[in-house]
Formats: sequence, structure tokens, C-alpha cells
Amino acid sequence: MTKAPAYARLPPPAKAPGINRGLSLNRKGTVMTKVIFVGSVILLILSAGCANMTPTQQRVLSGGAIGAGGGAVIGALAGSAGLGAAAGAGAGLLGGLLYDQTQKSQ
Repeated sequence: MTKAPAYARLPPPAKAPGINRGLSLNRKGTVMTKVIFVGSVILLILSAGCANMTPTQQRVLSGGAIGAGGGAVIGALAGSAGLGAAAGAGAGLLGGLLYDQTQKSQ
């Protein structure tokens, strides 16, 4: 087998800019790290406050939270995460309340 001429050899591909720039434990102060930290603290505080809730309140709150999360993901794909979260939260609240009412009637 013969070696390719020097002009035919290609250099190794360069990494695309921005690759591996997401959430990293080595990087301090990234926006994503701050968002995750603040979100975790808020979730911890809110989950501690759910201990004295009635089952209806717990179902409505969890339905709203799940709906807001799902709506934010779908809204982000469609272009507006905030609007998706608001619509998802409303639908989740209603869904949680309806589920609670059906469970009480059985």
C-alpha cells in the first residue's frame, strides 16, 4: 500500500465552537448552573411546605407543577417557554382538581 501524497492528507477535524460549553462542574458562574441551583432551592423549600396540605391541595399543586414543567418543555420547542408553562400550569391545576374530585366520588 502506498502512502498518500502530503497534499492529500487532511488535518484532523476541529471541534465546533460551543461544544462542551453546557453544564460543567469545572466552570463556575454559568447561567445554567445558577438556574439549576436556584430551581433546586425553590423546589426544596416548596416541597417542605407540602406536609400540612390536604390531599386536594396536594393533587392540585402537583398537577400544576407537572403541567407547568411539561408546558415549558413543549413551549420551548414551539418558541415560548413562559407561555407554555403558564398554559401547562393551568391545565395541570384543572387536571389535578378533576382527578381529586373523581377519587372522592368513588
